[in-house]
Amino acid sequence: MAIQRSLLTIRGWVGTTPEYRKMPDGKAVTTFRIADSVRRRDPETGTWSDSKTTWYTVQIWGDHAANVAESIRRSDPVIVIGHPWLDEWTAQDGGRVSTMKIDAESIAPDLSFGTTYFKRTARDLEAAPVSADGVDDPSASTPTIAQDDDGDVPDTIEGLEDEGLTDKALAAQFRTELVDDTRLSTTA
Repeated sequence: MAIQRSLLTIRGWVGTTPEYRKMPDGKAVTTFRIADSVRRRDPETGTWSDSKTTWYTVQIWGDHAANVAESIRRSDPVIVIGHPWLDEWTAQDGGRVSTMKIDAESIAPDLSFGTTYFKRTARDLEAAPVSADGVDDPSASTPTIAQDDDGDVPDTIEGLEDEGLTDKALAAQFRTELVDDTRLSTTA
């Protein structure tokens, strides 16, 4: 009989630079610290104060480790979902030391504080989507880029004018990332 572990969701701020490393057995892990505190407004004075900060050490294993190391930076607001546990050991002076750790299942930027750009990893692009009947389904989740009659990317992409890139440059960047994907469909 398997024992269920508690699942915890933490919203906080990355307090250390994420550290990516390979273990002797070849498994990858990324580790960082996250600070969690509650901000409260005093109704009488109108001033804001922070509660005591709780620190957690977050670790994420496997393929996700590289994604996190490349995507998350110190001081980023993040949401972490994972299994909490207490790591305890004896310090050099003989005293007992403990820290809360989270074995993360998922880590994401907290979009309450900003925006992000999602980029699929190569292994995600290699895994073809499959329909309910088990047959490869290119339309299941593959992005589509409309092309004009000459096969060029469009000159205009609606809704992206304020992103700092010209429409043509953004479309070219997106197309370059997906051009080798045989599942990429085109429309006239």
